[in-house]
Amino acid sequence: MLAVDQLNSITVSPLTATVASGGSQSFFAIGNFTFAAGGSGNLNVSSQVTWNSSNTDAATIDNSGNITTVAPGTTTITATSCDGVTSGSATLIVGPAAPQSLQLTPAAPTIATGNTTLFTALELLSELRELRREPGACTLFQL
Repeated sequence: MLAVDQLNSITVSPLTATVASGGSQSFFAIGNFTFAAGGSGNLNVSSQVTWNSSNTDAATIDNSGNITTVAPGTTTITATSCDGVTSGSATLIVGPAAPQSLQLTPAAPTIATGNTTLFTALELLSELRELRREPGACTLFQL
């Protein structure tokens, strides 16, 4: 019979996640235990593990399992028991920033039929960056 509960394994959830740069994701650590009183079961040990990101150029992770994306890339997220013996891992893929809105200039042009005007599109991304597109022309035709 065990004198103390025994941690058998740690599973990190989600096992794989894909997040846009500028996005967020939370990871959880689930410990599988054999209990001293008998039986076994799973417990959330997220606050009792040490979290690590193998590629801090892509994302960092705090003590609660919450990631902060930095730039596109792939990293392994690891949760390690306090004694350093047991760990589990997951994969995080950080993709390009997600478009949030498209800003057209001019916003409300007055264009006579058959005339051409120049529009500029500015794509605003989730990480508060701008992605400029080449200006393009639009000709209005009467239907």
